[in-house]
Amino acid sequence: MLNFPWRALSSERFAAVLVILMSIAAGIAAVVPQGAIAVDLAREPTATTMHTLFAYGLTDIFGSAWVKVIAALLLGNVAAILVRRRYDAKAALTETPPRDAPLSLDLRAERPERAVELVRGALSARVGPPRLEVAEGSKVALVFDSGSGVAAAPLVTHLGLLVAVMAAGIEVSTMNPKDAAPAAVLLVTDSTNGTLGRFNMVAGEQFEFFQFSAKYVLREYVRSRGNLGPAIRIERIARGQREGPSFWVYENAPKGFDQRHRAGEVFIDVESSSLKPLPGKGLTGKPTGALLLLGFALVAFGALRGQGASGRLWVLAEGAQVKLVGEPDVEGDRDFESRFESWTLDAKEVLEST
Repeated sequence: MLNFPWRALSSERFAAVLVILMSIAAGIAAVVPQGAIAVDLAREPTATTMHTLFAYGLTDIFGSAWVKVIAALLLGNVAAILVRRRYDAKAALTETPPRDAPLSLDLRAERPERAVELVRGALSARVGPPRLEVAEGSKVALVFDSGSGVAAAPLVTHLGLLVAVMAAGIEVSTMNPKDAAPAAVLLVTDSTNGTLGRFNMVAGEQFEFFQFSAKYVLREYVRSRGNLGPAIRIERIARGQREGPSFWVYENAPKGFDQRHRAGEVFIDVESSSLKPLPGKGLTGKPTGALLLLGFALVAFGALRGQGASGRLWVLAEGAQVKLVGEPDVEGDRDFESRFESWTLDAKEVLEST
């Protein structure tokens, strides 16, 4: 009765479906404003679309119950697959190699009484301890698994991607605007001679553009203003004054828009604008930073682990006769064949030593 639920939970197809669903959720979170940013946008009287998104729960994707259920199922699925594969591999272990195994080599031991001990020590240092050891009278069989973690490498990689995506989504959805400062890259044109300059501004910094004495200060950034997209508020402070009038510049405005609609000594186009985390408030100062690092570490581990040669190695010893048999998991695996040659050289060296 429990067989079907277990096979479904430990199915790779089920994992693929869950990963696709989580990717869709991450895509929605990347397109739809999340958390505090969504709240600020919804306060605008014309933000009817944002109100609809709120009603459908699309502005707090990673805080929703269904995404948490998918994440829990995916973690359980990965664990179930690992357990099932380990159980299946253990159940399939046999001391008798297949008759059509592509790799084999016969060796002779100079000291038959120590042949098994010597080969076990030499191969354990390269492959790991034997998964199975069977002794019947003078016959001894050792079974080694090479690259036992290679099959699980794709799962580890996908799990790492999931963790990284979730960490990034949580960071976006929980970011508090009070923990960030407006920043912008501006293209400023001198109205007198057309000279163009590129300035990287952060809120509170005072800039003098070209030869003009007035100071310009970035004061505010909003994700959307009047349904016209991202905008920044800049204050112009004349010489001898402590404050001055402000004006808005829109990131999505056509080039030259500020020049056509505002009289001034300089004209400003916004190349990019955003909120940048304050020192200690970014990813490095939050648990999501550690979660993101864990995700990247799992991706790297899975990628490196997946490059190993995987297969099975048998050692059949009877007196002075020792036979090594190898079978790769993937037919024609050149890497496994190269490893098999290396293992046989190690075994030959210890068996022929006196």
